[in-house]
Amino acid sequence: MLNDIEINTLLLDSVVEQKLIMVRGVLADVNESLQLIPIQDILAVVLISPAIGIALANGKVSIFEELSLEHKLKFLTRRRSLARTDLAFTAFSVVMGGFDDLEDMLYDALKEIVNFSLNKQVEVKELLLKEDLSQMEWNVVAMNAPYFLIKMLKLIFFIDSQSNALEHTVLLIELEKIKSIGQSLELDQMPIFGKFCESFTLKS
Repeated sequence: MLNDIEINTLLLDSVVEQKLIMVRGVLADVNESLQLIPIQDILAVVLISPAIGIALANGKVSIFEELSLEHKLKFLTRRRSLARTDLAFTAFSVVMGGFDDLEDMLYDALKEIVNFSLNKQVEVKELLLKEDLSQMEWNVVAMNAPYFLIKMLKLIFFIDSQSNALEHTVLLIELEKIKSIGQSLELDQMPIFGKFCESFTLKS
């Protein structure tokens, strides 16, 4: 998960902020009360949107998945508890209920967040764009890649943020969704993302 400094750094970028304001406006068109939701809460919803998409990939969301998503939302919004009347939960519900219509907009905002993070580390970005990484090179890159990038991949693609990447199992339809989201975020341009996808084990 992201700490307060990392979240505040993202919110200080003017381009990221404008994307989040746009998202808030669209969600407020669905539920007028969301005009008052803090931008940090919108950031939280955007950050968990890929996990929502993966959870919905097989047509239904399990109780475990829903509770895990709510836990991530509670953590990112820095709530001790998350009432159903909380605006953050309202935004979460709006996204869950209208995900097909909102998905592209959410990923567009998230792509700006990822680009902002990587553009601050030009040398690392060049390394991540390297082609034909061997398994050993992938292991080395994973160990030395920016901690923030590893945290972001885990945050946005794992429904259960406590999962171990080396033991994470998914359905084939969920893996296909992860790859599709990676394309939307332009992460598929980095060979390291392909190796990340290969780290998943398919459920039988």
